[in-house]
Amino acid sequence: MNFGKDLGKFQVDAIGATEKTVRGTAIALWKAVILDSPVDSGRFRGNWFASQTAPETTVTASIDKVGAATVSKAKAEVLSASDWQNLWLANNLPYSHVLEFGEYPNPPKLGSWNKSKQRYEINTIGGYSDQAPSGVVRTNVIRFQGILAEEARKN
Repeated sequence: MNFGKDLGKFQVDAIGATEKTVRGTAIALWKAVILDSPVDSGRFRGNWFASQTAPETTVTASIDKVGAATVSKAKAEVLSASDWQNLWLANNLPYSHVLEFGEYPNPPKLGSWNKSKQRYEINTIGGYSDQAPSGVVRTNVIRFQGILAEEARKN
């Protein structure tokens, strides 16, 4: 065998494995963020946007209580990205910062309207979402090393 050819094959294989690991990590991490998002109406979960090169600035009226459609769109964006080294996930709803960092009024004022029960409900505890009291992104960033290690093992 030729050392130059061996080295070239190693380089191609290493880049391919790195790309698969990065894409797989982004998909797994973003799926966790999306599925850990609190659900009232489903609008917050439906407003996660994956993009390349720069964070998306879009806001949509889409509702995704289950999260499957949003996860599917994020996965498709990651898999189709030509620049797999720059991937973004963003949620631009005005209250996304509040959900992440717990800046709800404490004590709560009125609560959120529950259409099915036709009444307001308090969904906060101490200024934090009762569904995600430690945030959504921050809790998954803590899991990042484990997700990365798992994806690296696959490749």
